[in-house]
Parts: sequence; C-alpha cells; structure tokens
Amino acid sequence: MSKPAVKGWKGFHSTEGSLPRKIAEFLVYAAKHDPKRIVSMAEVVRAVYGVTRVGKDQEDGIRRRLTGVNKILHDEFGCALVSQPGVGVRATMSDEDVARTALPRRMKRLDSARKAVIATSKIIDPKRITDAALRRWVELGPRKAVGMLAAADFEAQITLPVPGSPEALKAAVQAHKKP
Repeated sequence: MSKPAVKGWKGFHSTEGSLPRKIAEFLVYAAKHDPKRIVSMAEVVRAVYGVTRVGKDQEDGIRRRLTGVNKILHDEFGCALVSQPGVGVRATMSDEDVARTALPRRMKRLDSARKAVIATSKIIDPKRITDAALRRWVELGPRKAVGMLAAADFEAQITLPVPGSPEALKAAVQAHKKP
C-alpha cells in the first residue's frame, strides 16, 4: 500500500535559477522525503511556483521542460527522471532504481533507433550515389556501423529483459519448457 499524499511540500524552498532547475531540485527533494512516489504535475506546479490553484497551462509548461529537467537531474544530481504519463514524475534515488526504471526505457529506445538505422541503410545503394565523397562516407561509416548494429550478439545484449520484469519471467518460463 502506498503512503498517503504529502500535502503542500512545505519544506521545499527553491533556489534562484531556471524553471527546469527548480523542478529538478523539487523532484530530488520529493524523492528524498518520499522515495519512489510519483508526484503529480499539479504538485510540481504548487511546489515550484508556490501557488495553490493550478492551471492546465502551468502543468503543460512543466511537461515541456522535462527534457531539460532530466538533463539537470543526470548532470548535477546523478539521478534520472521517471515519468508515468497521466500520473506524474519522480527522480530516481539509487543505482538500482535507475537500473530498474530509466535504463530499460533507454535500452528500448536504443533498439528502436538501431532498427530504424538498419532499415534506412537497406534502402540505399551506394553504387547509385554520384557524389564520390558521400558514397565513400556511406560505405566507410554508416555501412560498417550498420553491420555492427545488425549483429545478433549486439541485438541480444540490448534486448535482454530486466530481472524480475514480466518479460524476464516469461522468458524463464519458456526456457524451462524447452527440453
């Protein structure tokens, strides 16, 4: 059972700085006081702006700045942003937390990007490129990289399921069924 919502975050006082920095500071503060609790956008607005009434425009403004917030969390606080669409956000609090939440999402993005690069590479025939410098670049750079990206061992490494995840449990059951 989750903890009851903390009302107001009265102990939080933001420093001077950009809005993404204030949001990052608040998320770190919230994570230290109530680890793993997802904080709603309305709570973020109340804490950062110091208001009691929250408008949709303010919440949207917070959402638009989450990329910058994630960069600040990573670079300055050594943690990551965890987002649950429709629910809210939080900062990670440990290496294990990052490994269970942020890293698997990044690995899925890497796999999607890898597949897109391979697919794009397949539609290019370097022999039909008339610009010699461009043709050479395609053959020496992207083609070699695509070869590494398409290798089965590379794909196997980036698509490993996270221990304890539903995907890992399904894989374990399937492996157990094989003779």
